[in-house]
Amino acid sequence: MLGSNIIDVIIIFFLGTLLFLGGLGIDTSSVQILGISVGILLLVLIRFWKKKLDIPEGFWIYIFFLAILALSTFWSVNLERTLKYSASFFTGGLFWLIFFNIQDHIRTRFGHLLILLSCLFGGFLIFHLISGTLDPNPWSIYSWTTPEKTHNHIGDLWALVGILVFYRWSLKRPLIDTIFLGLTVFFLALSQSRSAYLALAVGIGFMVLKQGWNKTNKSIIITLTILVVTLFLYSGLTRTTLFSRPYFLVGTLGLITSPFGVGLGNFGEISSRVRASFPWTANYITSFAHNILLEVSAGIGILGLVFITWLLRISNYLFENKENLLFKALFFALLTNFMFDTTYLIPSMVWLWFASLGLAQNERSNNKLFNE
Repeated sequence: MLGSNIIDVIIIFFLGTLLFLGGLGIDTSSVQILGISVGILLLVLIRFWKKKLDIPEGFWIYIFFLAILALSTFWSVNLERTLKYSASFFTGGLFWLIFFNIQDHIRTRFGHLLILLSCLFGGFLIFHLISGTLDPNPWSIYSWTTPEKTHNHIGDLWALVGILVFYRWSLKRPLIDTIFLGLTVFFLALSQSRSAYLALAVGIGFMVLKQGWNKTNKSIIITLTILVVTLFLYSGLTRTTLFSRPYFLVGTLGLITSPFGVGLGNFGEISSRVRASFPWTANYITSFAHNILLEVSAGIGILGLVFITWLLRISNYLFENKENLLFKALFFALLTNFMFDTTYLIPSMVWLWFASLGLAQNERSNNKLFNE
């Protein structure tokens, strides 16, 4: 028992450290390499600890997708960038496998880990705001994404805490969660991230859909609906409408100009090619798609259907029952966020997505790898 607890602590420490480093936005290439290395080492440790590795539903389709990503490096227009952003998906697969295999040991601790990370990044943001040393860094969770200071990813992370608080309130109402709810509102307002507001709404909406509409949920839902709408309108005072972005059009036309893509992370090249073929899109140049599906299709073109197939299969699987409701809500909330923002380029956000997926699925004893 003592040995098992020590292994638990070691695994959680390394995973927590990786998630922290992956959200700083500093030397992301080195962090990606570290993530892959530590992920593989942890899988080896789990293999010898459990005597087997269980494989989650949909994992082999995802492996096929990773193989396509690797193959796309041969025709990528910027190999370094493709390797950098593909690494998040490779490490994400490792996180998926790790969390799926240690789900019984980390489910009760995952909420604590999420809150700790959110408080750390929130503290960093407050410190730098007070000291006036917060430089724009679009790949950091706590920095402004642009020099205009109109968007910050801190709200995208704290939206997950909001979902966690709602889940715990649906069971009981711990007093400390009132503090976390207040912090969630504060950081959501500060970030002005409407993708975070949508993610929060989707995550809570999913839980209500599965749990049913009762008196306890009703009062919370009404309050949070007013909150989300207010935050959304507030952010709209200084920024353009979420759905007015032209990325969807550029990404779709990109399948015509580059049917097999240009390598992950090179959406700017797709924009340039679309502009050359369709001059009327000259004002639609952008470096990133702000949508994970469009980003993947820009990277591997029509082969991106493999990723879409995987995502549909996983989503259908998660909708089947009410088990592991919190982690399913977190998965769909992050997916919603990835549909309207560039958070899928931040390693920690991708890793949290796959971690929640691993915890959302049930372990199946008849589907093992390297078992004894």
